[in-house]
Amino acid sequence: MPIEATILVLFAGFVFARSVIVRWRTLWLAQLSQGFVRHWRVRLFAALDRADWQDALDQRRHNIHHVLTDDVGRIASGAESTIRATTGIVMAVAQVCVALFIAPALGAVFLVTLAIAAILAFGRLWRSAHSRGEVQVSNARQLHRHLHQYRAGLESAKVHPHRDFTLGMKEVADAIADNSLAFLRGQANVQFALQAGSAALLFTMLAVGLRVVGTPPATLIVFLAIIVRISPVVLALAGNAQVIANTLPAFENVIAFESELTTDGSPTGIPAEPRQRARGGKSAIGVGFDDVSFRYLRAAEPIIRGLSFEIEPGSFNALVGPTGIGKTTVLDLVAGILQSATGIIRLDRRDGETVGAAEIPSVLSYATQEPVLFDATVRENLLWNGTEADKELIGDVLDIVAPREFVENLPLGLDTRVGDMGLTLSGGERQRLFLAAMVLRQPGLLIMDEAVSAVDLKTEARIFASLRRLAHKMTIVAVTHREPDPAIFDRVIDLGNPVSKL
Repeated sequence: MPIEATILVLFAGFVFARSVIVRWRTLWLAQLSQGFVRHWRVRLFAALDRADWQDALDQRRHNIHHVLTDDVGRIASGAESTIRATTGIVMAVAQVCVALFIAPALGAVFLVTLAIAAILAFGRLWRSAHSRGEVQVSNARQLHRHLHQYRAGLESAKVHPHRDFTLGMKEVADAIADNSLAFLRGQANVQFALQAGSAALLFTMLAVGLRVVGTPPATLIVFLAIIVRISPVVLALAGNAQVIANTLPAFENVIAFESELTTDGSPTGIPAEPRQRARGGKSAIGVGFDDVSFRYLRAAEPIIRGLSFEIEPGSFNALVGPTGIGKTTVLDLVAGILQSATGIIRLDRRDGETVGAAEIPSVLSYATQEPVLFDATVRENLLWNGTEADKELIGDVLDIVAPREFVENLPLGLDTRVGDMGLTLSGGERQRLFLAAMVLRQPGLLIMDEAVSAVDLKTEARIFASLRRLAHKMTIVAVTHREPDPAIFDRVIDLGNPVSKL
């Protein structure tokens, strides 16, 4: 084979091999960075899921979204830049070692000059990029806050247009754009300075090699070729260092977010394990409060102080009292998502068997005033928590909470999608559908926090009368602001009056 053909084949092979290596490196870096993002998103979500309820409440919804999307996404860029910087440092060190080997004196001058320049410039470069990163974290948080505020008041904003929303969004968008451009401008300035400095350094090394050190021309040419190869590596290192510094505040915010969600175990007042092992089944469960007190973290005074009462298994109970007295707090304590400061909270079956904290999720249903519905079908929303039920059982439960009519009138019945958070349904329909899902679980204890507040009095009375027939199977505690019907409720616990009514 002619020499020209051999060279051509070797060159083609080299280009192909380099392409394969570049492709492999790109995919490898992508896998590492995405794995890093996946790890932190799952880790933070798990921390949020395990967190004490008060710690979770302290995290505003917009901040949760901001951390799990923007911050975690940005640290992926920082992680990839860290890997690239590490690789670049190894390559630069190797090339500097070769330069020192072939021209020790000239290499030493080059190394000292490079070290002095790095010491003088690195601190300022790092602080500037880090400062821009802190501003970026703050701006992104403001963006999420503004979007959540607008979405929360979307209906009001449509009926009563508020220029403040658009103006506020413009201000946040401008701040984000200005800060991003300032960071990119800083990167461009650094790259320009490094390129100019590299040219000056190359000229200086040439002059020193020829005039001062007396480096042989052949050696000098090889040395300068190595310097030329090092320059792009140094430029990339500077850019990666700026990205790392810029994304570091996002990582710091992620770490702070996780530390704020740290929990130290099961709720105070409820035994972590039952005194007797559960034998299976979901029999009716009673509730006992013995001198229970509770204060929210940011509150000056306890909202509940020395509360004691007994709820018998299989009874229907109303929990009443003026707004702000702590009715929802009592239900949260029963559910184990809040921790009592003092006192004992007992959940007992008829035979005296105590329900442990770990068992509560499987025996309790909590129907809240704000229903939790997903952009799925009616059937999927009824069974989203793993409940198994056939069409007949679903129909029976729908009869109890009175939404069968509207379900049957939907275009696809149980297979009709309800939209995000059930927005295609009315407020009363959303509440009744969510209550039906809670009843379908056939819990031993059903607690209702104004779970039918959006329906009319007649419909509410019908629902309560129907639920009354289930009291032998489950204990029911319902918060209501309406006058409880003594023909339906076994007991009325008035938090505004230390003496409860039967």
